[in-house]
Order: sequence, then structure tokens, then C-alpha cells
Amino acid sequence: AASTSGTRDLAAGIADGVIHGGREDILKEWVSTFRQSVSQGGRDPRSVTVVSWVPCCVSRDSKAAKESVKPHIARSGWTSFTKMVSEGKPVAEEDRLAAERISREYDFSHHMSREHSHLVPDRWVDLFAAAGTPQQVKARIDQIIQSGVDVVSIVPYGDKESIMKLFAKKVIG
Repeated sequence: AASTSGTRDLAAGIADGVIHGGREDILKEWVSTFRQSVSQGGRDPRSVTVVSWVPCCVSRDSKAAKESVKPHIARSGWTSFTKMVSEGKPVAEEDRLAAERISREYDFSHHMSREHSHLVPDRWVDLFAAAGTPQQVKARIDQIIQSGVDVVSIVPYGDKESIMKLFAKKVIG
């Protein structure tokens, strides 16, 4: 996984593939920067596989699907926004406050459990996941593909068998 510029650049120099598991709203820029780093290292930018690793829940109930991915997003959002604040990058006040609250309240003995869901602002779901109705998830996956990744790897949340069937029939289908 290459979530920081340092690991991204290291991967660009030596890896056969890289996994991006962060904010999907900056994915296109991230992929472009990564491929430039690969090229600057004297390698063919397309020789390194870029994977987008995305929490996913597909359901006819959009709200329930979005709630299902929040345990994962609590950790992802906290990591992303806390790092941005520490680097002096601009962060929306809502995101800074949510990251600070997660820093105080996140219990690592219950890592990625539902007890952290209430800490996650709803808008973070769209930044870090593909969750909602089949149409919403298909639109999100299409955006991720348009960002230039080679592979989309979903991490299913909720009833995995049901999610995989809906994903296969309604999102890919």
C-alpha cells in the first residue's frame, strides 16, 4: 500500500504493483503523480499495476450500505486527515474536527468495528468508499476506473454473499 508520498515514490522505483486505499476524490491526481514517478525512474509507467482498494457495500437500501462501510472509513479518514493537518495542508473544519474526535475516541482493541461508525461524517463515505444502491456503486466504480487505475479491488462490508451477488449482477453485469 502506498498512502504517503514516500511509499508511493519508493513503489514507483521498485514495485511491480501498488495499492491505493485512500481518498477516491484525489485518486486521479495520485495515479498521475505515481505514473510520473515511475517514468522519472526510467521505467514504463504502465509496467506497474495500480490497484484501487475500496470498501464497498451494495444494497437496495443506500443508507444501510453507507453505514456498513463506516467502520473501515473511521480508520481511513482519521489517517488521511490527521496526516494532512500535520503537513500543514488545508483541511475543511468539519474534517479536522472529525479527525480530532476519532483520535480521542478510537479504540484500537476494537479496530474497524461498528462502535466507531458514529464518529464518521456521512460525507467521508463518498470520499473513501463505494457504497449505496447498485446504481450509486456503479457510478462510483466508473469514477475510480476513469482515474486511471488498472484494477479495482473491493472490500465487501455487510452480508458479503448478498453484496457480491448484487455487485456481479447490477454493478458489473
